[in-house]
Amino acid sequence: MMNYSFYFYTYIFLIAATILLLIGIEIALALSFFINNDLYKKYENLFLSMWEITGTSIVFFVVQYEALLPSLLIPIAYSFYPLIFIILFLFIFRNIGIGFFEGKSINKEYSKRDILIYLFGTLIMAILLVSILSTAITGYGIKIINGNIVWGLSIIFNYFTLLLLLSTILFVLGILGYIFNVKKFKIYGLMGYLLVLLDIYLYENTIPYLFIFPLIVLLILTFVNLKDLVQRILFIIVHYLNAIILATLLFPYIFGTININSLLSQSMPLLSAEFIISIIIIIVVIGIYYFEIKTILS
Repeated sequence: MMNYSFYFYTYIFLIAATILLLIGIEIALALSFFINNDLYKKYENLFLSMWEITGTSIVFFVVQYEALLPSLLIPIAYSFYPLIFIILFLFIFRNIGIGFFEGKSINKEYSKRDILIYLFGTLIMAILLVSILSTAITGYGIKIINGNIVWGLSIIFNYFTLLLLLSTILFVLGILGYIFNVKKFKIYGLMGYLLVLLDIYLYENTIPYLFIFPLIVLLILTFVNLKDLVQRILFIIVHYLNAIILATLLFPYIFGTININSLLSQSMPLLSAEFIISIIIIIVVIGIYYFEIKTILS
């Protein structure tokens, strides 16, 4: 029999991994404006259009979350509304900024200040998203009282989140190396991954042997010169493989102690329908992403 709870648990991890990857690419391209302007010019169209793909992924995540875990929708929306409001504000704020970029890009008029404003909004949004993700994994920084989630600044200022944030910064720099082939930045991606492994070890008191496979691939990507396309494909595969391994390690708990089976619908017809719909959506979304990115780059 299909283990729907594990499938949907992993499914949510993969959607979150997609959002982090897309935001990482956005930040990496913005940084390239200051680090390697030739690289920025080469991928300028991708930078100006990437927000559409990221926005689609975020909406996709929210819709799937609402369908799969409806009993968590109200407590999380009610408890985290200040953070959710800030994230939405920054998302709209930076999208408006990109609108200005697109207008100015015709005459190449946008400046470092414009890019810095965009970077600031995106970085703060990424920090909040990573903090919420960290809390959803560990439960650090929150208390559940009478069905309500009470949180404080400790959702950010705890060792797990801070290490995850640092590794995310290094991950973004690694994207410049692995996806955009700025070789000197590859080592940062490897360092970021080692920090993730340290974070997992401190939380679980163990590191599953499965993580050795992504580590080996990253070592090859860091120190061996491969064709750009091969390098990109392997890096993306490693990114999603890590999400699957992490989901396997943490299943079935969210917020550290809550069993997802107690929240997921137990209606087999509903779960079967959601499973089929999720497969269709994955195929459609991958197709849309592929053709949109291909069109932008061409």
